[in-house]
Amino acid sequence: MGEKVGNTEVLVGGIGGIWHEARLTLEADHLFVTLTDLDDLNNLQGSDGESGPSEVPEPIASQKRVVQICKSDNNGLGISIKGGRENKMPILISKIFKGMAADLTENLYVGDAILSVNGEDLKEATHDEAVRALKRAGKVVTLEVVPSFYVTVKYLREVTPYFRKASVMADIGWELQSGFLGAENGFLTTDEDRSSPVMTNGPDTRSVPLLFCHLTQNYKCEEVHSLELHSPDRLHSLIIKCSSEADITSWYNALHSTLDRLTIAALVHANKMLGDVLDKATIHHMGWLKLKGKDEWEPQFCAVTDHDMILFQEVPWTKEAWANPLVFYPLLATRIVNSTHKGSLGGSEPITMTMRCGTQEGVAMSVFQHDTHRDLATWVKVLVQGAHTAVQRQKEVACYCEWRGVEAKLVLHHEEGFTLLSTHDVSGGRGRVLWTQPFHKLLMSSDDGARLIWLRFDGDMEVELDLKTNPKPFVFILHTFLSAKVHQQSLSS
Repeated sequence: MGEKVGNTEVLVGGIGGIWHEARLTLEADHLFVTLTDLDDLNNLQGSDGESGPSEVPEPIASQKRVVQICKSDNNGLGISIKGGRENKMPILISKIFKGMAADLTENLYVGDAILSVNGEDLKEATHDEAVRALKRAGKVVTLEVVPSFYVTVKYLREVTPYFRKASVMADIGWELQSGFLGAENGFLTTDEDRSSPVMTNGPDTRSVPLLFCHLTQNYKCEEVHSLELHSPDRLHSLIIKCSSEADITSWYNALHSTLDRLTIAALVHANKMLGDVLDKATIHHMGWLKLKGKDEWEPQFCAVTDHDMILFQEVPWTKEAWANPLVFYPLLATRIVNSTHKGSLGGSEPITMTMRCGTQEGVAMSVFQHDTHRDLATWVKVLVQGAHTAVQRQKEVACYCEWRGVEAKLVLHHEEGFTLLSTHDVSGGRGRVLWTQPFHKLLMSSDDGARLIWLRFDGDMEVELDLKTNPKPFVFILHTFLSAKVHQQSLSS
C-alpha cells in the first residue's frame, strides 16, 4: 500500500479539458494516477466479437521500416511502449518525447509496432521482454517497425479501445530524460528496500516522477480545491481536484513533504557533483518560486549558494545547465525589503517577498511569490543567513574612489569597519591610512545614484567619496555588512 491513497479528479487535455475520476497513490518518489472512469472504453469493440481480418494484404504487410536511433549521453530513446504477448498485442510505440533521440529521427510514429531491436525478434515478446531488449540495446539502436495502419487492420478489436484509452492516458504523467546530474538511482527508497509490492504503469495507470516537480495552486487552474504539479522542464503538468478543502490540503501537504525530502537528497548529490561548476561554492537551498513578470507570474527554479541566488527557467539537469543561470543575485548586494502580503493555502491574496539588488545599472527589484507562509519563512531565512555568512566568509570588500582629490581605496572589514587608504605608495605596501571609523559610528549614508556617496559619522565627520561608478552595489554591500554586524552582536549579547 502506498504512503497515501485517495480518490480525486484529474484534468485531461489541459485547461478547458475534461475532468476524469482518478485514484491517486503516493509511493516513495512517484505519484501514480489511475483513471477509474474508463471502463466504457473497454467495451467500444463490436458486440459480435469479430476482430477483423486475420490476414493482412501484402502491400500493407510489406511496409516495414528500419530506423536507426543514436542516443545522446545520459538520455534514453525517448519512447514509451505498450502491448505485448500477454495483452494479445504487438509491442506498440505509445508515446514519443519531443526533442529526444526517437523524435529526432522524424521516422517513428505513435502506433508503430516494433518487430525487432538490433535484430532481436520482438513479434512474440512480452512487455517486460521488450523493455529489457530496449534497455540493453546500446547507444545506437536499430528498430524494425511497421505502421499503425497495419496494426489497426491486424489487431482491430484489441487496438481500437486501446488507442482510445491511450489518447486519454497520453496526457497524464511524464518521464525524466535521465538521472539528475548523472544519478543512477532515485533519491528515496529503492525497490529492493520495499516490503510491499510496487505499483507500475498499466493501461489505466500512469506514474508522475516527483523529483523537482513544481507544486503550486491557482497558477494555471483557478478551480477551487485544486492543486498543480508541473514537470521539471515545465512542458507537462498534472492538475488535481478534490471534493473538499480538507482533502486538497491533505494532498498538498503530503506532496510538499515528499518534494522536500527529494530536494534535500538531491541537494546533497548536487553538492558532490558541482564543485568545479560553482567555483567550489556549496548549494544551501533550492526549489521553485514564481517571479512577477510584466504580465504574469513566471516560475523560476532558484538555488542559493555561498555567494549568490541563481535563477533558471527550468531545473538545470546537467553541469552545463548549472553553469548558465538565467540571472544571479550576489548575496552581499541583495536584501529583502518586505514580505508583507498575507495569505493562506488556497487563498486569494499572494504570499510574496520583495528583493532589491544593487547593480551597476542601479537598483533591481524582484517580487517572488510563495505558496505557503512556511515556504516564505524558509526562503527569507536562507537568504538573510546566506548574506550574513557571506560577510563572515568574505571578511572585507574594497572599492577604489576619490576623496578630496586623492585617489584612494575604501575597505569595509566585518570587524574593523571603514578604512580609507591612499593608493599612492612607492613601497608597494597597503597604502597610507587616511582615516578609519568603526561601523557603530556611522550615522547616515546617502548617494546620488550616479557616482557619489556621502557618509556621516558621529563626531561631525562628513565624507564625500567619488566612486566613479554607480554607488548602488557599494551601498547594498554596506547595508549587508551592517546587518551582519548587528546580528553578530545580538548573538553575543
